Amino acid sequence: MDNSFQAFKKQAKEKMDRQRALIEQQELRRVQKEQQERERLRLENEKRREREEEEALEKVRKAAQDQQQQQQQQSRQEDAKTSPPQESINPNQQVPDKSAAERERQRLREQERRRREAMAGQIDMNMQSDLMAAFEESL
Repeated sequence: MDNSFQAFKKQAKEKMDRQRALIEQQELRRVQKEQQERERLRLENEKRREREEEEALEKVRKAAQDQQQQQQQQSRQEDAKTSPPQESINPNQQVPDKSAAERERQRLREQERRRREAMAGQIDMNMQSDLMAAFEESL
C-alpha cells in the first residue's frame, strides 16, 4: 500500500511538473508575441518618422533650391544694372553652408537611427529577470 501511494504521489508530481512546463511555454510564447508586436510597431513608427523626416527634408531642399534660383535671378538682374562680380559670389556661398548644415543633420539622424537599430537587437536582462521572477511568483 505504501508503495502504491508513493507511485501515485510520483505520478501527481510528474503531472504537476508537466502542467507547470506547459504553462511556462505558453507564457513564454505570449511574451514573445508581445515583444514581436512591440518591435513591429516600433519599426512601423520609425519608418513613418523617417518618411516624415524625408518629406520635411525634401521640402527644405526644394525651398532652398527655389531661394537659390530667386537669388540667382536677382543677381542676374543686378548684374544687368551694375556689374559687381563680388556680390554675385556671396549669395552662392551662403547656400552651400545651408546644404552642409542640412547634410550634417541628415548624417546625425542616420547615425541615431542606426544606433537605435543596433540597440533593438539586444536583450534587456533586467526585464527578463523581472519577468521570470513574476512568473515564478505566480506558480
